[in-house]
Amino acid sequence: MAHLFIYGTLCDREVSEAVLGRSILVQDMIPCHAPDFAVYKVADVAYPCLLAQKGAQAEGFLLTGLSEEDIAKLDLFEGPNYTRTPLAITGDDLALVSHSEYYKPHEALQTDGPWDFSKWQREEKAAFLSQDFNLQGVRAPSHVS
Repeated sequence: MAHLFIYGTLCDREVSEAVLGRSILVQDMIPCHAPDFAVYKVADVAYPCLLAQKGAQAEGFLLTGLSEEDIAKLDLFEGPNYTRTPLAITGDDLALVSHSEYYKPHEALQTDGPWDFSKWQREEKAAFLSQDFNLQGVRAPSHVS
């Protein structure tokens, strides 16, 4: 079973369950954070990216219990512009797991400031679902070829 650090749209249960095609158990989403990383909104789309930033702390979840089929679905959803990359994470309930993976973009992405998950759910989720969401790969920002 694999573990994945999620920090953006996949933190929304409707999105993650749509991608995986199954329910996610509450105990399979463990609150955690990635030290020296921050979450920023990607320009021109309604989703974020994770960027290295000394002294920051990106909040998210460790999504556990992922099968090879789940990982294949997540890889497809993230699209060809992202690669799973190792990431050290920490958290109160992570006695057994301190390392994970996250989706890192192949090239630098233009950003529009810090990501706010609650604001995204209120103001941008509908746009994400109608314009960016695609099980065959999220829509790439206009600045990515």
